[in-house]
Amino acid sequence: MKIKVDGEEQKEDCYSFVVCANAKYYGGSYCAAPFADLQDGLMDVILIPKVSRPKILQLMNIYQKGQHLDGTHDDIVHYFKAQKVGIQSDHEIQVCLEGEGYAMQNPLIQIADQKIPLLVPKKYTHKNILVEPKEEEK
Repeated sequence: MKIKVDGEEQKEDCYSFVVCANAKYYGGSYCAAPFADLQDGLMDVILIPKVSRPKILQLMNIYQKGQHLDGTHDDIVHYFKAQKVGIQSDHEIQVCLEGEGYAMQNPLIQIADQKIPLLVPKKYTHKNILVEPKEEEK
């Protein structure tokens, strides 16, 4: 398997985790991408090369809390901001999209600029989440 992040091929050929996220959390409580910003037009990419199961178990607690990008695990956890990630494989790989599992071969993941309009009740708005509509959209 080969992974290209914005066209740059990564040196590993086997990974325990490949995460492409546009938001900080997934799965309810996993803070995979603590620096993610829904409005920056980039996804946060976290690559963890193949490691032993005991090492994955050791990383899970800090991964869930979003502490895996604190700089103390840079030898294992690789982090990028990117517009496009391509995965090349000779066989289908299991991919999780919004909680649903799919078998795919050679997926290309990229950010689609402002393609999902969201309506959020006022009591749930937050200055870092909600964007005021542009004048021409009003």
